[in-house]
Amino acid sequence: MTYFLRRMFMAIARSQVSTAIPGKEMEFISLSKEGIKLMNDKGIPTGVRVSHSGTQDIEVYTVSMFDNYSDYGAAQEKLISDPELQAWYAKTVASGSGRIIDTMEMVEMKGFEKGAGLIGNVTVIVMYKLIQDQGNMAKFVQSCQTAKGFQEKHGAQVRLWQVNASQRYTGMMAYTMGFENFDDMGKAFDGWKEENEKFYFKQPVTATMEQQIIMRSSTMIG
Repeated sequence: MTYFLRRMFMAIARSQVSTAIPGKEMEFISLSKEGIKLMNDKGIPTGVRVSHSGTQDIEVYTVSMFDNYSDYGAAQEKLISDPELQAWYAKTVASGSGRIIDTMEMVEMKGFEKGAGLIGNVTVIVMYKLIQDQGNMAKFVQSCQTAKGFQEKHGAQVRLWQVNASQRYTGMMAYTMGFENFDDMGKAFDGWKEENEKFYFKQPVTATMEQQIIMRSSTMIG
């Protein structure tokens, strides 16, 4: 019953995207592990994913998800006021071991709700920029619903997000497919190949693909 209730929420995700400075990778990893543990200890559910393909550098995504904006707001207040979190942040900045690439905030779209929390250990995220034309938003979402239908039959966990804030992606739509592991991802891709080809030929052109990234759980950060 608890799982069913969580699915009714449209989750809010906040992600800080960073990468290590060459020569300081181990310090960056250590501080990242410390920060993620600290945020979870403070009641801010946080996980990490790293880019596997699709980026120039290895990008580290520190992701916190919330069931509503009240929970989101309370967590942000804690981040900027808690002495231990602030001390960790100051230590991280002083170390010079990493640099921030982006900070993102996204909201799950209706009809794609999975609730707050990361799904699986491998995620494919496709960033789409809508073509500005009347009715394109509705057509795009419908196309995503169609793709979700056959992709979830093959084991993907599909979500659609609207990016509300980002240095790189503000205003775009993020279509994500979650898998337990790369083996499951490969089997799914093979399984829906024919359906996927037919799908693309039939859909109206409503958006352009701006970037596709394959992410995975980190073997070093945790």
